Amino acid sequence: MPSFAPLVDLVFQAVTFDNIINASEPRSRWELGGVVASLLRALPATVAEFR
Repeated sequence: MPSFAPLVDLVFQAVTFDNIINASEPRSRWELGGVVASLLRALPATVAEFR
């Protein structure tokens, strides 16, 4: 049975960073914006490993 830990970790990180960005002041949000985008770009490849 495949381990879903990498997938769950990636989703957890994306949601966590998105929440941090939303809670941040507007002028400092740009600093973390690329983190969520990077995590979301990695998501399809991670999901594909379970097919």
